[in-house]
Amino acid sequence: MKNALLKPLAALLPTALMLLSPICSQAGDYHFADVNRDGEVSLIDVNTVIDVILGKAVEPPQDNKTFIVNGVPFTMVRVEGGMFTMGAADEDPDAFSDERPTRMVKVSDYYIGQTEVTQELWEAVMGTNPSVFTGPGNPVERVSWDDCKEFIRRLNALTGQPFRLPTEAEWEFAARGGNKSGGYLYSGSNNLNEAGWWDGNHSTYTTLNVAQLAPNELGLYDMSGNVFEWCNDWHGGYPAPSITVSTGMILLEDIPVDGSSTSATISINGYQLSDDVYISISGDGFSVSPQHIRVGDINNKNVSVTVNYSGPRNQSAEGIITVRSKNAQDKTIYARYHCPSLEVFASNPLVLADIPADGDHTTQSVTIVGNNLSDDVYLEIVGDGFVVSPNRIASNDGHVDSEFTVSYLGESTDPDTATLIISTTGVPMQTIAVVAKKAIAESDTTVVDGELKLMIANNANQAYEGYVDVNPKGPGTGFYRIMRGGAWNSQSRFCRNSYRYSREPSFKHFSVGLRLAL
Repeated sequence: MKNALLKPLAALLPTALMLLSPICSQAGDYHFADVNRDGEVSLIDVNTVIDVILGKAVEPPQDNKTFIVNGVPFTMVRVEGGMFTMGAADEDPDAFSDERPTRMVKVSDYYIGQTEVTQELWEAVMGTNPSVFTGPGNPVERVSWDDCKEFIRRLNALTGQPFRLPTEAEWEFAARGGNKSGGYLYSGSNNLNEAGWWDGNHSTYTTLNVAQLAPNELGLYDMSGNVFEWCNDWHGGYPAPSITVSTGMILLEDIPVDGSSTSATISINGYQLSDDVYISISGDGFSVSPQHIRVGDINNKNVSVTVNYSGPRNQSAEGIITVRSKNAQDKTIYARYHCPSLEVFASNPLVLADIPADGDHTTQSVTIVGNNLSDDVYLEIVGDGFVVSPNRIASNDGHVDSEFTVSYLGESTDPDTATLIISTTGVPMQTIAVVAKKAIAESDTTVVDGELKLMIANNANQAYEGYVDVNPKGPGTGFYRIMRGGAWNSQSRFCRNSYRYSREPSFKHFSVGLRLAL
C-alpha cells in the first residue's frame, strides 16, 4: 500500500528535479540536489532519491568524483586509507637527510586530484592565469602557497565542497600508489620517462599537458615531474623512531625468605616504531617477561616489563637488558642483584685521636649500608672506655643507610684498644679494630666487606617532538611550506616519491603548482 501511494509521486520526481537542475547547478546551490556529489544534478541523483523513498537498497557512490566549475570538469580520485612507510629507504643513494628516518604512517580515506590543477580550472575560479607557459591543459604554475589557499577558498565557495591542499603524508601515500603500491621509486614506475616530465625526456623548455604519460596504481597522473605541488604542511624534520625506558638501572633486592624469585618492573614506550619490540637479558639467573611486544601495542603507549632474578642468593649477580626494534636505537638497562650484605665505611683500625687533656670524650661517626637484610643490625664494642651509639639500627624493609658513633670515655694516656662488632642475621659478622691515643695519625680509609652502594639511574629519553603516526599534519609552525613531486626542469633525484622541497609561502616560480585534496 505504501509503495502504491508513493509511485505517482516518484514518477513526477525525475521531471521536477530535471526542471530544478538548471537552477540548482548555479554556483553554491546545485550541491544540495547533487546526491552523489559528482558535480552535477543528473538522473542518477533523481533515481537515488526515488530508491530511498521506495525503500530500495542504494548502491554506494562511485569511487571517483567529477566536479564541474564554470564549465571546466575535474576529477578527484578516492584514496582508501592505509599504512605505509614514509620517507627514503636506507639504500637510496639520492636521498637527502630530511627524507630520513623512515617511519610508519597511517592515513584515513580521502580524495586527491587525478591531475595537477590545470590553467583552465584556475582561470575558471580566479578569472586570471598567472602561468608563464600558457595552455589550458597545462598545470597552472607560478602560484605561491598563499595563492593556492585563496584559490581553494573561492573554489569551495563555488562548489560547497571542503577542498584543500593535501597533507605531506597524504601526498606521498597517493604518489606511492596507496594500498595498491608497487613499491616504485617514482610515482607508478621505476622508469621516470614513463612516470613524469623531467629535464631528461622532453625537448621543450616548458611544462606539458597533464595526463599524457602513464598513471600510477591509483590512476593519478604527473605526481612525478611536470610541476612541484604545494602541500599544506610546514617543513620539519621527520621524528626518529625511538624507544623510551623508565630507568637505566634496576637493583633487585628484598629476596623473599622462601627462596622464590625477586622481581622489578620497568616501563617501555615506543614512538613511530615500524616493527615489534624484542627484549632480551643476559646474566645467569635473570629473566624478562614479556620478551616480545607487538608494535601496535607499544607505539605511544607504556608497556610494563618484569625482570626476575632466581639465581643463587649468596653472591651478587649482574644482567644486561636489551630493548630492540627496527630503525630505533637499542636501549640498554642494567640489572643487578645484591646478596644480603653490610658495607661499613670506616678506617680499619678506626682511630680516635687527639683525646682532650681535660678528660672529655672524643667521638667519630661511621656510615653503614645494608642491602636485602632480614633483621636489624646490632653493634657492640668490646674494650674499656669505649661506647658505640646506637647499639641497634632498625632495618627498613631490608635496607640500612645510617650513621653511628664510636666514642672513647677513658682517661688513659696510653693507647687503648677495642673491637667493634657489627652483626645481623644472614651476613658474616664484621669486626673493626678501634684505637684511642693522643695524636695518632689515621690510617688510609678503606671499604670493609662488599661493594659500594649502587644508585638507581633514570635514563629515560625525552619525548621527540614532531609528527604523529596517524593522519600527521606536520609541525604546527615553521618558515617553509612543503612541495612535492619534482618538475619539468628537475633532475631525476628531485622527482622521487620521498623527495621534499620547501620554500616560504609567498614563493612563486614557473615550476611550482598544486594538486587538490578533499
